[in-house]
Amino acid sequence: MVEGKWSAIGAVVRTFEAASISALVLAGILPASAQAYSYMNIVTAGPGQGLSLYPAVNSYGVVAYVISPRIGQVLVQTADGGAPTTIADLRGDLFSISSVSPPSINVAGTVAFSTVTPDGNGQIIYTGDGGPLVSIADTSGIIQTFFGIPSINTAGEVAFGAFRRDNTEALYAASGGTLTPIAETGSMFSSFHNNGGPSLNDTGDVAFNADRGGGCGLAIFISSQGVISLVAGSTDDGSFTVIEGRPAIPSFGAVAFLAFFRADDVSGAGVFVGDSSGAPPTLVAIANVSGTPAMNGAGIAAYIDVVEGGNEVIYTKTGPDDPAVEVIRTGTPLFGSTATLLGLSTYGFNESGQLTFGAQLADGRSVIVRADPGDPEP
Repeated sequence: MVEGKWSAIGAVVRTFEAASISALVLAGILPASAQAYSYMNIVTAGPGQGLSLYPAVNSYGVVAYVISPRIGQVLVQTADGGAPTTIADLRGDLFSISSVSPPSINVAGTVAFSTVTPDGNGQIIYTGDGGPLVSIADTSGIIQTFFGIPSINTAGEVAFGAFRRDNTEALYAASGGTLTPIAETGSMFSSFHNNGGPSLNDTGDVAFNADRGGGCGLAIFISSQGVISLVAGSTDDGSFTVIEGRPAIPSFGAVAFLAFFRADDVSGAGVFVGDSSGAPPTLVAIANVSGTPAMNGAGIAAYIDVVEGGNEVIYTKTGPDDPAVEVIRTGTPLFGSTATLLGLSTYGFNESGQLTFGAQLADGRSVIVRADPGDPEP
């Protein structure tokens, strides 16, 4: 069942014009304010080692990440500045950084991820907290393969995307050994797989990005208690175009996503926040966005902006009238080198304002970092 409708983008843009959107677009800049962050080195991978640049963080600041210390071994671990906890130690010729998904982590420290089976004939989604791994779903039945990052909530429920053996796609929620379909391709949706899978919050609401087919383009939806509602959809005239990628949904039900927009003399790309009420989403930030956004329980969005000169900057922003706060940019000195590439996960931002990211460094190392707001240590 689907409820809700999309309103005109003109209303969205007009709500932001008080913040001089036209001037910002023409200048090609965002207003930004400086906030000091201290950077905690969670883990370092040396040259030749593998490290996923898309870590996750829970409400207590515990960071989950995936590292390959050597060929044929991948570790899924958690840490908060001390000794790491190993969630999974995957060994064999088939295991590499590319064969294990980035993780998500809930408040209890339970991590969800997907990987290949040891025999290479399938895939499996696990959860774990340092004890025995729990199998959530596998490809021994109607599911052929998984896509995206499995998303776990406080109750231990996991949402994920899958290709099925009948050539259809579906989004599922798994809880207590039961798989519940959230949405599937057919008359309503033509594809999910290019959009990173669904996001799940602690109330059980699921946000996803779907291609509606028939030239209708991408749209953002929320599934709540079995009812699918439209948040925002691409328009026929091209004035609003949802960008591929996974939306973020914190527990209060708002959804952060990326889109291109055009109205009168104003155009660009940015971070939008909407819900299932039928009201147009709010343009929170104009940015040359990259990747997928994150949003914490305080309603603050985080995103990567590619700025002049090709530098990547991770910003956080509370609302359209608030300045963007810079967390880090490429070129920043970091642990004896400089950052050259940044990665941000949908699950990398918590309610305390702690943000975790991955970075490649100029000296060949890669690091997982937790940025804590406040004065940096001397």
